[in-house]
Amino acid sequence: MSKYFSIISPDGGGKDALFNRLLTIYPNAVQMYEPGGTKEADIIRHVLLDKDLTIKERTTLLKILVTEKELSSVCHQYLINAILLLEKDGMTGMAEAYLYAASRAETNEKIVKPALEEGEIVLSRRTVACSMSYQGHARGIGMNNIWELNQPAVRECYPTLEIFLDVPAEVAQGRIQQRTEKQDRLDNESMDFHRKTVEGYHKYYKEYCPYPYVIVDGTQTKEKVFEDVAKIIKNHLQTN
Repeated sequence: MSKYFSIISPDGGGKDALFNRLLTIYPNAVQMYEPGGTKEADIIRHVLLDKDLTIKERTTLLKILVTEKELSSVCHQYLINAILLLEKDGMTGMAEAYLYAASRAETNEKIVKPALEEGEIVLSRRTVACSMSYQGHARGIGMNNIWELNQPAVRECYPTLEIFLDVPAEVAQGRIQQRTEKQDRLDNESMDFHRKTVEGYHKYYKEYCPYPYVIVDGTQTKEKVFEDVAKIIKNHLQTN
């Protein structure tokens, strides 16, 4: 039976390092990340996260992208909506929401759904939970609105188990400040914004999440977090 695991955390919460360690245990798992994962979705990622792009540069890249013949129909419509919003008001929370949903629709259609139909194990970083937290709660768009917006992208592609690494915003942002790599556009948001994203995750899991999830204390040592998550995944793989 196919299994779909998603690893979620606030930015700086440790999901990327954990994801890479899990791949050493499950090297044959189908990998998926958001935003990105296909050629088209990686362009969307660049448009979303590069802090140095102008609005004109972002819209130009997206206009080129919508001419791609292999783009999924749902992704295409999300991109049209995002372009209209970008040209009118710039990179608003709603423009972000459409772009994240566009990437999600693309990778679910081309990576996740086919893998699950073939009985594969899928290992993912981020899901609709992130849009619910960032755009729905922290940007103030409303979680109901973001949930409805994403339904065409997420139908039939829910994780069989989501693992959320719970890390306070102050701790997560402290880790980001210690990184040597370039920070992205969202890394530079205020501490209040990042606190709201953590609140958003908890609200999502308490009130909205329709699939199984486990919350793990992400402030533990990296080794303890890895041991806990590896055990959780192993047990889930043994269930029918």
